[in-house]
Amino acid sequence: MTVNPDQSINEDISDISAIRAALYTFHKIRRGSEPHLPGLENFTHDQLFFLAFGNVSCIKSLVFF
Repeated sequence: MTVNPDQSINEDISDISAIRAALYTFHKIRRGSEPHLPGLENFTHDQLFFLAFGNVSCIKSLVFF
């Protein structure tokens, strides 16, 4: 599938803005040194944040397409 960037630019900007706002909030509410998830100790909290975001994005694309 080909996407025309001129038609998707507004949605792309809003998606990036939402991710930035969510990450900012995540940093504000995260308490100091939280324990890592079992089996995922090698990932930072920020990396886990983006893995979770990617997981939700994949689920949404399966539901709507």
